[in-house]
Amino acid sequence: MISFSAVKNAFLKSKLPDCVLDQVWIMSDLDGDGLLDIDEFALAMHLIKVKCNGFDLPDTLPAHLIPPSKRDIRLEEKSYG
Repeated sequence: MISFSAVKNAFLKSKLPDCVLDQVWIMSDLDGDGLLDIDEFALAMHLIKVKCNGFDLPDTLPAHLIPPSKRDIRLEEKSYG
């Protein structure tokens, strides 16, 4: 499990605003435990790459981006915008 402080430097290398990095963290922490496992970390890095490539982040995480290891977690519908 990875804490935000452990990935902070990797996130900051993107040069994205803190509010975007916060949004990435929230969207990636699928089980809401305040830590990222390897699948959630991969998702976070993917979302950062998407944003760095000039695309907007989704308001809600599309089902196809949820890692297979997390698909059986029942998430309440939430907006990240």
